[in-house]
Amino acid sequence: MGSLLKTYSQEKLNGKVYTPSFIVKKILDDVGFVGKDILGKKVLDPACGDGSFLKEIVKRIIAVSPLEDLEKNLSCVYGWDIDEQAIRECIANLNNLTDEFGISVKWNIKVQDAIKMLPHSMNLFSASYNNVSKFDYIVGNPPYVRIQHLEEKQRKFIQKNYTFCKSGSTDIYIAFFELAYHLINENGICGFITPNTYFYTETAKSLRELFAQNQNIKQITNYGHFQLFDNATTYSAITIFNHKKNKHFIYQQAITQYDFTERKISYSEIQNKKIWQLSTSPIVFISKKAHIKRLGEVAKISVGITTLCDKAYIFQLLKFENQYAFVHSKLKGEFLIEKEILKPIIKASKLPSSLHQNEYVLFPYKKVNNSHQIISEEELKELYPLAYNYLLSVKDILDKRDNGKPNPVAWYAFGRNQSLNNSFGIKILFSPINQTPRFYLSENENATFYSGYAIKFDGNYEKLLLQLNSEKMKEFIQVSSRDFRGGWKACNKKVIEDFPIDVSSLFG
Repeated sequence: MGSLLKTYSQEKLNGKVYTPSFIVKKILDDVGFVGKDILGKKVLDPACGDGSFLKEIVKRIIAVSPLEDLEKNLSCVYGWDIDEQAIRECIANLNNLTDEFGISVKWNIKVQDAIKMLPHSMNLFSASYNNVSKFDYIVGNPPYVRIQHLEEKQRKFIQKNYTFCKSGSTDIYIAFFELAYHLINENGICGFITPNTYFYTETAKSLRELFAQNQNIKQITNYGHFQLFDNATTYSAITIFNHKKNKHFIYQQAITQYDFTERKISYSEIQNKKIWQLSTSPIVFISKKAHIKRLGEVAKISVGITTLCDKAYIFQLLKFENQYAFVHSKLKGEFLIEKEILKPIIKASKLPSSLHQNEYVLFPYKKVNNSHQIISEEELKELYPLAYNYLLSVKDILDKRDNGKPNPVAWYAFGRNQSLNNSFGIKILFSPINQTPRFYLSENENATFYSGYAIKFDGNYEKLLLQLNSEKMKEFIQVSSRDFRGGWKACNKKVIEDFPIDVSSLFG
């Protein structure tokens, strides 16, 4: 729930996620930073930290450079970072690699906010960087920080200067893609390890459109549910791109951290698409046949009720006795409450067991003209004194919801108003995260739900369930949804709405 107690780690806020050596080596291999051809080529890590990429870059230059040209060739190595301590450590690490050769390298490793180094920025042509134009190679692991977690000045700068970050809850790594796109030269190439969320998030739409239109991706390696970093729950992909127009790109899907299946993907598969459905198997979901429609065209998908403090509202029913109910609360233990103010509720994220868990929600609303409206405090006190006294006993907890903002409806109202009306009735429920399709029919019309989604439509629910719980849906989710640890996949409304349904047997 939204809470005054929510905190974020310094690693998350500063974007400090350091890169395993096997990822560094793969990116450098995949961009072609190998052999004698790398000599004299300018290479940049725009968020170098203590030098994970730069150390391997320097080792490769040392391995192929004549000693008399070593200092000159190492001067082509550039690194930027906002962390002064990390830059000091980076330079020390690089000096350790060159000390044995008796040279003193004047490293082009600087404390610098890369985000401010756009090509049109005067900073790029300042005295410190008067030899820098554009780069032959850009590689790295950009910081992953939601834009709302940045300082206001930096946030406004990014929103003003970066086309891909104008609106929405974007991430700073999206800005690094745009930066690198402008900083690689005509024949240059970039390789980044980033979250794979840019395949499908709304905030990365402009980035996807640029890649699809310009056809300049060379290769994507998707690590899916594999966790590559020790201090971050991130689902990662390596993206290799340049300024050359291609008919296709290589898509690699990790089967271990070191082994991949791969396929050449035509750009026609990602052009004019809301999200990228990438797979090593060619899967075609969209049909021009009249009886094939998007699920969102024939059904309504909605979220459940949102209290912002479930433990205060949702109880385990022990028994009914006349007009009362004995319930158990996680906050208050066992107590008596009026039966009429309770509604059966199903936790969609715990299906199918939650269908039989006998949970009830304190529902302080009444039906007025087919719409649920809050029960006034005076009426609540008069008609449901036990419920009212209970709510008073947890008022201090309820007041902390939504970061302490006063509830505009009533202090005892749910945190959000959505789904008060459409969460009841017959519906198909599903969890927001699954390993395999798990859609369940709830026939209790008096029951509401939370922690998931519901599908409602005017056709045959049993026949729709057969399509939703099919192998076809499993394949669809695999290529359309966000990855989570252990092979779990996100199943959100936007994804499921696009699932193609054969409607020929659903109606009539």
